[in-house]
Amino acid sequence: MTASQSFPLQTARLLVTFCRTPLLACRFHDLRHTHATELMRAGIHAKVVSERLGHSSVRVTLDRYSHVTVDMQDTAAEATDALLAPLLRLA
Repeated sequence: MTASQSFPLQTARLLVTFCRTPLLACRFHDLRHTHATELMRAGIHAKVVSERLGHSSVRVTLDRYSHVTVDMQDTAAEATDALLAPLLRLA
């Protein structure tokens, strides 16, 4: 068995254990939403997140998790500034 084949089983066990913890009042979809949000925040491509969640299209994922893209816009602007800074110094 490869690591990728065992991952879903390990994840399922973790979710069952996590959700049975008496101090945590969470639903499966709370964990699912957190997982997707953190993947998007980590810069994982929306198509990959969509496939992991089993969404019918990447649009569903982007519509649902668009709040994460606000942070990503700031990161993109900073990256663009860094790329253009040397060119602007030449002018």
